[in-house]
Formats: sequence, C-alpha cells, structure tokens
Amino acid sequence: MVILSILTTGGAFLYERKFLEKAVVTTGKIIAFNRKQFSSAQGDSIEMEIQFTINGQQKTFYSGRNIIEQLMGTYKLGATIPVVYNTREYPSTKIGYLQHLYSTTLIFLVLWVLFFMGLAYAYKKSQRD
Repeated sequence: MVILSILTTGGAFLYERKFLEKAVVTTGKIIAFNRKQFSSAQGDSIEMEIQFTINGQQKTFYSGRNIIEQLMGTYKLGATIPVVYNTREYPSTKIGYLQHLYSTTLIFLVLWVLFFMGLAYAYKKSQRD
C-alpha cells in the first residue's frame, strides 16, 4: 500500500509539475461568477470567468471553486489573481495558487493520509483487544 500511495501521489505530482514547466505565469481578472447547472444532489456550481492577456491576445477561461473557497469567499468579483497558462496545451489554464496547481496531488495526499490513519487506528484498536 505504501508503494501504491507513492506511485499515485508521485505520478500526480510529476504530471502537474510538467504542466508548470511548460507554462507562462501572468495575472488575470475575475470578470464574472456564472452559475453552472450541475445534475446531482449538490445543486448548481459556480464558475469563475477569468480574463488574461498573453502575447497581446485577450483570453478567457473558466475555473471552478472548491467548497472551502466558496464558504470563505476567497475570490471576489474584479479581483486580480495569478494565472498559469500552458502555451503548448491550451486551453490548459489554471489559477496560480497551490490548491489549483496541485489539486490532484493534494487530493491523493489527503486520501492516502486518511487511509493510513484508519489503518493505524484499526491496528491500535486490535492490539488493545
């Protein structure tokens, strides 16, 4: 399990790192929050419409917010934020903060930590019995 956790988390990290190595960092501006219909019990989601300029051309991309960012009101209309634009793989554009750049790596990391904590708890509980 340890090897599997290293392979999945490490693979995600290397994939996301490759995206950054070939990317251009610039700034963008949040110009709108759009409600996007989402067909589940969670209801609708909110997408941020972000504009930025690369080589004199104005580009737009849409990025979702995670639940913590929505609850905390992290992003405001008109705010300037870092944007990472991968020129070789457009429309691969991300917000330039850790939780957006390494989202898959962070998800794997959290899941594996929770899994191993559960195993440790089960082991300790079995030792007491």
